[in-house]
Amino acid sequence: MDTVPYDFCHDVWSRLARYSCVFDRANEFLPEPWRSAIMNYTEKLLYISVRISKDDAGWSYYISPEDREKGPLSLQELLAMDRRYLICRRIHIGAPIEYFNFEEKLTCSKEVIAKKLIPLAIRHTQPQSPLSFALDIPTEAAAECLKLFQNAKGLPRIRLPYFGEKTEEFLAEQVKNNRALQDIYLHGMWPNNPLGVWPDNQRVKDILLQFLSSSGDKRLTVLVTIDIKMFKAAFDSWLRNFKKLGIKGLQGFTDEDVLSLPFPDNVTRKEQVREFDNDEYQYIVTWTNENGSFLEFVRNSIRTDFALMNLA
Repeated sequence: MDTVPYDFCHDVWSRLARYSCVFDRANEFLPEPWRSAIMNYTEKLLYISVRISKDDAGWSYYISPEDREKGPLSLQELLAMDRRYLICRRIHIGAPIEYFNFEEKLTCSKEVIAKKLIPLAIRHTQPQSPLSFALDIPTEAAAECLKLFQNAKGLPRIRLPYFGEKTEEFLAEQVKNNRALQDIYLHGMWPNNPLGVWPDNQRVKDILLQFLSSSGDKRLTVLVTIDIKMFKAAFDSWLRNFKKLGIKGLQGFTDEDVLSLPFPDNVTRKEQVREFDNDEYQYIVTWTNENGSFLEFVRNSIRTDFALMNLA
């Protein structure tokens, strides 16, 4: 291993930049020159957050490095840098105005944001990097922003309140065509209702069913009723590949429905009740594969939501 050229090692790390979160662990057991190359590479990394805003004055953006001593960056500065060392931690849409210093928020055209800033930011995201939308974006501005990202590939996580049917169209397109999508968090009033009621929306359920039925790691957090069909889709997906899975939502099925789900002979199932004070308890069902992989269903006696998870 010590005969591997240093430049080759450095180039390998630059190609793995999306996974720089594991570099510290890799550095513990790799020999030279891999260790020196990874240390040199990580010292040069620039972590940024991108915020995009649309209001009556037009489009604007704010690119903030994690290292606050560096100050905000312009898109031109970002395009001019060596992008092997660039990591985008998050993309935030409609950030509250207090996030911005008026002298530092930069205005530009919608076309520049769509064709230059957004592709650049997505290309340098990591698996844990979210695209998030603020709750208080005006509906028309939200619809324009959603359209900019609707066909984007490579977004791993989406945090999304409800802005009307355009939100459903965006989510449907992402679930259908974005293979990188692993984490959906539908927050705020979803679907939005002035009385705070959370009606069952069959179209949203169908979109989420498609998401849960697909392969790969999945995480879903919603205030939408999860029925047994959706639960079974997630359960069967785990049985097929034993990938990481995490679901939190409103329970639209019974414990008996859960226990009726079939599973193969190489998987065992255990039920337990965890009691707390004031007659509160948790009902837990755990499925364990022979390789040690497990899936756990947890329901609290005084809540209407549940969790299904294998995120260890």
